[in-house]
Amino acid sequence: TNNTPEGLRALPGAQSYEDLHGWIAALNQFAKDEVEAWLQCPDWSGQGERSRGGEALMAYQSRAASCLLTVVVSCYVDGKNMPTRQAIDQDKMEGFSKCSDPLSQKVVEYLHRGNVRRVVVGHKPSGEAPAILRTSGVDGKGYEVISADTNYASSKDEQMR
Repeated sequence: TNNTPEGLRALPGAQSYEDLHGWIAALNQFAKDEVEAWLQCPDWSGQGERSRGGEALMAYQSRAASCLLTVVVSCYVDGKNMPTRQAIDQDKMEGFSKCSDPLSQKVVEYLHRGNVRRVVVGHKPSGEAPAILRTSGVDGKGYEVISADTNYASSKDEQMR
């Protein structure tokens, strides 16, 4: 894969789709194809520039390697709370905002067109309980972002947490 913004935008799942469900289908197909490529060639090969199957999927989880074209490692919390507008705009890492905007009007409208009213993420701990953001949404019927990191979950606990 060409690791430039233009090359990465050609990947299924990184492309823009008017239809949310089309984007999800393309992203799932991309993941399936990359896992199959890894199964066919799991070991590093070549001299100098080395490669192996599934590299694009591995790169997709890295904000820097994917030029921010990833849904894998973004977050909605700063480790404690939903971030303020100022934190979203000013708190940077590798030159990019650390946190995504949970109230991005463009994203809320896109999700609404796809009949999505709740986004659940779990990339970054948010304290002792999930962080929940509720708004009226595009149509006044509600929109939620729930950040519920499971790093401390235990299958050995009686209550599975």
